[in-house]
Amino acid sequence: MRSIVSLIFIAVALCLPRAAVAAPNSAAALELYRQALEESRLDMDRQGVLFETLDGERLLSYNVDCPFNPASVVKLATSVVAIDKLGVDYRYGTGFYTNGRFSPDTGELVGDLVVVGSADPMMTTENAFLIAKELRSRGVTRITGNLLVTGPLYLNFSTDRPAAGRALKAALDIELWTPAIEAAYERFRLQTGNDTYESVTIDGSVVVLSDYSTASLTPLFVLRSVPLVKILKQLNNYSNNWMASVVGQKVGGPLSVQRSMTTQFNIPDGELHLDSCSGLGSNGMRPADVVKMLRYTRAKLQPKAYGPINIMPVAGIDPGTLEDRYLDPAFRGAVVAKTGTLRSVSALAGYMHTRDKGIVLFAIMNSGGNPARFRSLQDYLVRQMFEVCGGPAPMAYTRPRSVANTSGAFIERAPGNIPEIRKGAPVARN
Repeated sequence: MRSIVSLIFIAVALCLPRAAVAAPNSAAALELYRQALEESRLDMDRQGVLFETLDGERLLSYNVDCPFNPASVVKLATSVVAIDKLGVDYRYGTGFYTNGRFSPDTGELVGDLVVVGSADPMMTTENAFLIAKELRSRGVTRITGNLLVTGPLYLNFSTDRPAAGRALKAALDIELWTPAIEAAYERFRLQTGNDTYESVTIDGSVVVLSDYSTASLTPLFVLRSVPLVKILKQLNNYSNNWMASVVGQKVGGPLSVQRSMTTQFNIPDGELHLDSCSGLGSNGMRPADVVKMLRYTRAKLQPKAYGPINIMPVAGIDPGTLEDRYLDPAFRGAVVAKTGTLRSVSALAGYMHTRDKGIVLFAIMNSGGNPARFRSLQDYLVRQMFEVCGGPAPMAYTRPRSVANTSGAFIERAPGNIPEIRKGAPVARN
């Protein structure tokens, strides 16, 4: 499929206008872009373009104060508001409790295992193996009661809480493993080097509760997610709508993201509108505000020794939406950007690493045409602007082995121990 997509982009690129020489300046680059749009019967007035240097020099601009539907570029707004409100190193915490007592004689936890979800968008089957390892480290081999689920427990990119509970129960018990769970364990084994799995059996059923107090329960441990920065990298690399919605709800939903953006960037009323945190639906952002957001995001990440590459895809290297763009060795690693695509809408916004102008922030927002055509024209304009800025200066960046794994997730033990059943005393099972 990737080869087919690459061939399509090559075929479309061959249809682009061929300038005898590269654009000598920004005005010439904009004119070439205008001509390319006209040759494709696209209306220049329905497009917005802005390129700026880090120090604020405006290199190229057109319709920068007109709102356009940014599609999935909205995910950058969701990301930066999440960083502001939660912190780049924030970790979701899924709590585990019990109402039971532990029998050292039998290895049984006589009672229920209670899971309090936290809407962790990257909790997967692999996390269940960490949970089993922690329970076994406490001597628990069997839970005689039920698996009680309360709160937003999500698993494998789904908000189906009963399914999450069933999948968690099955992953804990090797006798219940499906081929999908076996594949997940193989990934976990390769990531952790853990070649031995000791399972935990739950005798009872999965019970989902809308409201359940943990005040009288014994806290066991908290499963801490991978840090937010890694979640955002996954979200933006693959432009995952579900993840964007879940992260967005954590910070108050689209209206909250809209208010935060409007306040942070002094956006006039009516010039920013967000229907969703993912970019689905009818949204509106101005190129000028997108570039402000890009500038702010970079500055916000710097104190933690992070950069845009830690939350956005690097073109031609990272898996996902930009994997097949800017593949030429001269450009691979020189563009960090977020794509946006809807019917008749396309956008590309991010950072160019150039020889003469350093980092150039840009937003290209297109409407009223074929998204595949717009993508080719975006790449054409970016290449022209690289020429204007002295050429690309690719970063020394290596594609990570994976951004979707449990590496970085960990167990945080609660103080205290599970109440024990006195040795030799009869065990009453639920």
